[in-house]
Amino acid sequence: NDNVCNADTGTCGFVPKSDSTPCEDGDICTSETGDPGTPDHCENGSCVGTPVDCAFTVSNSFSGPNIGVSIALTTVATGVEITVTVSDPTLTGDIRGVFFNLVSDSKVLGMTITGTQVTSSVVGPANTVQKVANDVVMNGGGNIHKFDVGVQIGTQGIGTDDIKSTTFTVVKTGLTTADFAGAKFG
Repeated sequence: NDNVCNADTGTCGFVPKSDSTPCEDGDICTSETGDPGTPDHCENGSCVGTPVDCAFTVSNSFSGPNIGVSIALTTVATGVEITVTVSDPTLTGDIRGVFFNLVSDSKVLGMTITGTQVTSSVVGPANTVQKVANDVVMNGGGNIHKFDVGVQIGTQGIGTDDIKSTTFTVVKTGLTTADFAGAKFG
């Protein structure tokens, strides 16, 4: 949208750009054509795009200052597949849990989690999940962090099933990578 001023009235306001005008919605999980190399486009005054596979790195004070993970999201027929991998293979890391929020709280209802290394999960209500099991909690950095979903991976203890990479599916009809735009992960 363009900020346009009317010299006669002295007022300014936003005028939507023409539909199909290239734009950027700031979401790494969308693109105009479904190809990550193409821009998003204007539609009815909003910048929109088609969901695409995306990947990013998470390292924050409540996940641990020295261990970061790479997260890749892929839209699949049943929902969204999430792959989590310890970013630095030289560090000792055992992925025990993944927590996340979605853009729309309404998408949480009826969601399920599947995966061979998933041992438990808690889904919603939105912004209430901070614990999946006694040893899979989000209390790092001296604070309680609450999410929409918590997923327990494997079993407790280094040496048992040291998981450095795992993939699971968030099952929900109509769910795409775009539903994770700006989502918080921990």
